[in-house]
Order: sequence, then structure tokens, then C-alpha cells
Amino acid sequence: MIDKLQVDGMNISFSEQVWILRKEVSKVFEYMAIDDFYHAKNAVLNDDWNPENIAEVLMRANYNGAIARITYYKYIHKLGFDPRALWDALILEWMMSGVWIFALDKAINTKEFRDVLKKFRYPEWVKFGLTGGGLDELKKMGEKFSVEMDRIKESI
Repeated sequence: MIDKLQVDGMNISFSEQVWILRKEVSKVFEYMAIDDFYHAKNAVLNDDWNPENIAEVLMRANYNGAIARITYYKYIHKLGFDPRALWDALILEWMMSGVWIFALDKAINTKEFRDVLKKFRYPEWVKFGLTGGGLDELKKMGEKFSVEMDRIKESI
């Protein structure tokens, strides 16, 4: 484990990294259409799987996934934070606050959800934003996204 990380002349301990990343991933609570999401989430959990409800739930999951991947890129890939610090932050902020909806773990793989999911640019991040995943999955997706962002940045 990294005891201290040197960033811009400052030493940042693992626990400080977690605290910084918790602030970043807590941006999921700023979702603008939260009332629409809660309505759709309750409908979906009560077996009302119309495409509009599924799309509303997945839009929030897409927002969550965007926060996770951008945080990975900015802090893990660019600044060298420990990926486990991001994982700890996600567990503390998202799992403990019910951001991840484990009850939809099987639903995300059904035809109804897949039909809507395929419309998103980063469906793997939408799934992660909805039902979570593991640290290895986060690192793999994060590095893939980071390489893509670096290529875009280099082409500008």
C-alpha cells in the first residue's frame, strides 16, 4: 500500500486520498433529475419495466458511471492516487448510501434493460453505476477509459 503519495510537492496519505475521492464521488448526490429517478426506480422495483422507467434508471446510472470514470482518470491515472482509495471511497459513499441498486443485478442483463443499455456510449460504466462491480473491474475499465482520453487529448 502507498503510505504517502507525492503530488505537486505535497504528501497525500492513503486515508487523505480516500477523503479526497469521497468528495469527488459524492457528486452523484447532485443529480438534477433525482425525483424522476426515484419515481422510475420504484416503478422498476415494482415490476413496471416500461422502457421509459428503465431509461430513467439507466440515465442516473450513466451519470454515476461518468463520475466514477472521470474520477479514475483525474486522480488515479493522472495524479497517481491508489485505485484502492477510489474503491474505498465508492464503498463508503455509494454502497453505504444505496447508490448501487443490488436488487437490479439480474435485471440489468435482461433483454428489456439491454435494449436501453446499448444506447449508451459506455454501457459497462452504466452497469457499474447501477449495480457496482469489483476493484479489478474498476481498474480495467478505468485504464481503458484513460487510454481513450489520452488519445483524444493527444489528437487535439
